[in-house]
Formats: sequence, C-alpha cells, structure tokens
Amino acid sequence: MQYKAKVERDTEKKIKSLRCDGEGEYTGNTFRSYLAEQGIRQRMTTPYTPEHNGIAEMANRTSMHMVRCMLFGSGLGKEFWGFAALTAVHIINRLPSNAYENKTPFEISFGSQPSIAHFRVFGCIAYRHIPSQTRRKLDPKGQRCRMIGYREESGSRVYWVYDDDTKQVLLTGDIVFDETAKELTPHTVPGITAEQEPDKLSAGTNEQDRRIEYEASWERGKTPSEEEDEESRGETLPQIDPDEVNTALHAYDKDTIVVRQLPLQVPPTTPEITTTYESRRLRPRLTTKEIIRPAAGQAYMAVAEEPVSLQEALAGENRREWKAAWESEVESLQKNGTWVIAKPPPERNIVGRTWLFVRKGDGRFKVRLVVKGFSEKPGIDMTETFAQVAKSTTLRVLLALVAENDWELHTMDVKTAFLNGALEEEIYMECPEGLEEKIPQGMVCHLVKAIYGLRQSPRTWYQKIHEFFLAHGFIRSTQDYSLYVNYERRVLVLVYVDDLVLAAAEVEQIEWIKAALTNTFEMSDLGELTTYLGLDISQNRSQRLLTLDQTKYIDKILNCHGMQDARPSLTPLDPNTRLVSNSKVTTADPESQLLDFEVYQSAVGSLMYAILGTRPDIAYAVGLVSQFNHSPEPEHWVVVKRTFRYLGGTRELKIQYRSSNESGTYSDPDWGSWQD
Repeated sequence: MQYKAKVERDTEKKIKSLRCDGEGEYTGNTFRSYLAEQGIRQRMTTPYTPEHNGIAEMANRTSMHMVRCMLFGSGLGKEFWGFAALTAVHIINRLPSNAYENKTPFEISFGSQPSIAHFRVFGCIAYRHIPSQTRRKLDPKGQRCRMIGYREESGSRVYWVYDDDTKQVLLTGDIVFDETAKELTPHTVPGITAEQEPDKLSAGTNEQDRRIEYEASWERGKTPSEEEDEESRGETLPQIDPDEVNTALHAYDKDTIVVRQLPLQVPPTTPEITTTYESRRLRPRLTTKEIIRPAAGQAYMAVAEEPVSLQEALAGENRREWKAAWESEVESLQKNGTWVIAKPPPERNIVGRTWLFVRKGDGRFKVRLVVKGFSEKPGIDMTETFAQVAKSTTLRVLLALVAENDWELHTMDVKTAFLNGALEEEIYMECPEGLEEKIPQGMVCHLVKAIYGLRQSPRTWYQKIHEFFLAHGFIRSTQDYSLYVNYERRVLVLVYVDDLVLAAAEVEQIEWIKAALTNTFEMSDLGELTTYLGLDISQNRSQRLLTLDQTKYIDKILNCHGMQDARPSLTPLDPNTRLVSNSKVTTADPESQLLDFEVYQSAVGSLMYAILGTRPDIAYAVGLVSQFNHSPEPEHWVVVKRTFRYLGGTRELKIQYRSSNESGTYSDPDWGSWQD
C-alpha cells in the first residue's frame, strides 16, 4: 500500500494490473481483497514457470549479479546483502537503458536526468565527521568506516556507513571517501586529526549533521586482515605461525574472527593473473600441486585452437577446409532466404553478429553465422525464449526399448536448423563479415528467418519441427516434450535441438521418416547411431545387446583437471569421510594457496555429466561434494580428486542393455553420519 501510494504520487499514474507468481504473500485473502477494492487486476503465472514473468526475473537476476559482485569486490560479508541490493537498484535506476532509448528509469519516472556525482565505490573506506555534541574535547573528529549505501529519502548525498569498531550502521552526510583503499586494519584509525577544519571534512553537504544511528546485531563483523600492497599481490605468503594465531585470537573479543588474506596463484604455464580472495576464517591451506596441475591450468583457461575471425580462418593452416565450410554456410543462408537487404528505421536497435568456427569430433569443419543475442531488447526484439530439449532419462529408456525389441536405431542432423523457423519480431542485423561488398553502404540485414544466437531461435525451431511431426501422425509425449511417437508405424523420434534419434521396429519405417524429413528440411543422414552428446553407443543385433560408453569423455575430463596420471582408487569415496562446511583444519605449507572456487565447481560439474551418462556409481560422492560448491575447502577437493582417481581406474566400465535383462536398485543410506 505504501509503494502504491508513493508510485502513484510520483508518476501521477494509476496501477492497473499486477503480474506475479503464486507465492503466499500474493495469494492471501487480505491482499486479494485490497487489489479488488483498488480495481487492480492480478495476473498469476503458471507454477514453476518463472520464464512467464521474464522481465521481472531478468531484473532480479541483474540486480543479484551486481550484489554478488559488490560483496565480492568489497570483501564485505553476506550479512550486508540487503544494503548491497538497495545500492544495486539505486545504480540501475540511474543507468541508461536500451529499452528506454538510452534514457534512465529515473528520467522516465521524474522527467529529469539524475545526478551521479554522489556515486562512490561500494565498501570503500569512508571517514565520517563526528559531531561535537557526541565527542569530547580531545577525541578525534573523524572515524573510519565502510560505505554501504545511499539513503534516497534523505537526499542523494546522505550515505549509509558501517562502523567496524562499534558494529553500528550510521547515516551521515558529512563524510570524505578513500576509494583506493579496500580493507580496514584491526585498529581504529581516526584518519582526521583535531587540527583539521570541519569544513574540510565535508564532501557532500555543509549543513548540520543529520546523522541517525542504528544499532545492528551482526553475527560477524568485518574481520581484520593483513594489509597488502598492490605490488605484493600474487606472491606467496610466509607460513602461519600457530603461536601468532593464538596471540591474535586473544587480542579480540569472542565475536571476532581473525583471517589472513591468501593470494590466488596461477601456474606459470598460464598468463599471469593476480587475484585476491578474502576468507572469513582461517582456511586450510593447500599446496599448489594439490590444488591444480599446470595441465589443468591450461585446460581451464580454455585456449581454443579454432580461429576467431573469418580473416584468421582463411589465412590459417586449414584455410581450404574453413573456406569450404564458410561457403556452405553462406549458401544455406541465401537458400533459406534468411534476410532481406533494408534500411533500418531511425533509432532502431541493430544487433551484432560474428562467425563461429568449430572443429567437430569426427573431423568435420563447421562454420556458423551467430547473432549477438545479448544485444536484443526484451519486449521489443524478443518475448518468449524457452524451448524443450531431450532428457537423459528419456534417452536411456529409448535405448533400453531398442535393445529389448531389437529395433533399428539411426540418427540425423538438421543442417542450419534455426534457419527453418520464421521470425515474428522485426530484427535488424549488421552486415556479416566477408559479405560487405554485396550490401550497399547504410543498409543492413532485415532478418526473416531465425538465426543462431537469437534468443528466440531455439523456440521458433522447436515450433517448426513440432508442427512437422503432428502433420505426419506423431503424438508428443506428455512426460518429455522432445519425444514423438507414431503408434501406427511404430516409430519414435527424440529431438535435441538439431540432433534427431530415430528408432523403429522395421528399417522401412526408418527410411520413411528419413525421406519425410529430407523433403521438408535440409538433413544429414549419419546412419546408425554411434555417438550422441558425448556418449559412444554400440549395438550388437545378434545378441540384442546395446552398450553405452563414456571412456573418451572420462579421458577428456581427467586431462582437463590434470588427473590423467593419478594413482587409481578402488572406491569413489572413503566410507569414513565426514565432510562439514566449517572445517577447522589448518596447515603450514609455504607453497600453499587458496582453493579456486571456479576450478572446484568445474570439476564437480564435469563429474555430474558423467553421472547422467553411464556412471551412477559416483552419484553419492559427487552429490556430497557438490553441497560445498559455495565454499569449498581443501578436504572437499581431496574427495573430488579421489572420485577422479576412481574414474581413472574404472574408465572402461560401461552400461549394457540386454533383452529381458532384469535390473535392480540398491541403497544403503546412512543419515546418522550427517553432521550438518
């Protein structure tokens, strides 16, 4: 009610409708009665479909990305997330947006351009002036704090600050900033001597201080950490002396946690990157060899061998192959009538484009024209973007049916699949590289068909092929919208974007669906299914045996994370392992470094895909370590490495489907050992 009154007063417009999900705060009788009294129409989205409220969800995601970056960059704890969220929204409302013709939301609402002169780095050091009414004669006139937000109701130059010594959140406008410093020392630093004049303290206002103090209860305040020069970042810290730690712990109260800042070191084979992460406790320290090997560092940097531009491709070693692939892509674009040459309307958004070069696992060279979809404007260039893809469980059920009934199993690939979908929106694209001479100056490509990179392209293609299957007597599965079944001809088709898996009882039916697809789309017949999404598939028709294999994928992830030569382990997890999220274990290795979050999460993610394919035997171990993705400790990484070592010793294990094969599931949960 307060928000409604404020918005209607500021904008002189009435709220007509409210679009929201089905959460309890929006479905209560009191809230609904109030909306009915005010004549506001409530529009509820379908449960578990956040994409139906895409604008709000995208705005929330944008603000939360900013919150995460501000907290991480400032070194402040998660207890400050509320102030960071308010600050993020304050900034977003004062930034120009393509959706509003480069105007800010503030300008749209109030009709005038906002001022950003008061913007300061979130979490920077700030020195607030202590009013004479609250200090004694010889007390310092300034107090060192952290800037944590703006108070809009009190004016643009009134700031929220956090006093680390008193654990208070203060509101003040008499303040100066040091945006180059990031960390507080363990001691109070007045920063401003008594000899300095009060008028030199103010960077925002000369009015009488209107400070309002709010005492907040913090479970953890900002903890002291070692000061570190810019030149010394990335160097190895000396080992921690246990006596030093004990002494430091006794120097503060029981609510204070002493930390040391550990720099992230990158192996010498990768480009030099210096990053500093801050922890809120004494983290266990791990040796460089334990954390990541040089080979893993190279793989993690993902140095691509494919060219990144058309000019580079046509001048490289495989210039003939890349040129042939590029000409084939251009021919497909022209054949499908992907665009028409047109002059864009004034102030119309023109999306970017680039050529994407990919070397397939079977040796094929593929070139794609990709639109920079991130430059599309929601609500103008696109609306709905969600599209179905096949589930891994559906694929396994289909393969089991093939083995049980000795069916035919083939696969096809749709060439330039997205070009078959017609666009409903009006989109203009820059002239592709290499085709500038064919397009007059000042003209652009008005897209008629969907193209790779557009956010709505997968959806338009799915709608196109969905209509094709319905026209040929197929019925879509209610459990997986990517599975189509023709009961009359006994044909099943599984769709994963442009990859189709075809299964049928008779080869004549396979030929029928292939012919129908080829007559409608430009297809590549790849014959019997031998590989699909990283799975190697082999079928023994005489024994009605179908085998799934991920040996190549396992070798790939082992090499990626530097575990290809590790000693094999007999089990993926030590039965005596008890992992917790607040480990107190410490080491004193001078070569140690902080565990890299992204490397840990990449390793866990690669193991998860192995589970989806053929390795359910590592599901429990991976599920356990994945619970610590937000704050991995070295002992968690040890378990991840053990799982890799287990895969290295059992890389040849496969899943086999046999005719009339009885299967069973075994489980031995041990909930009593869970300590969290």
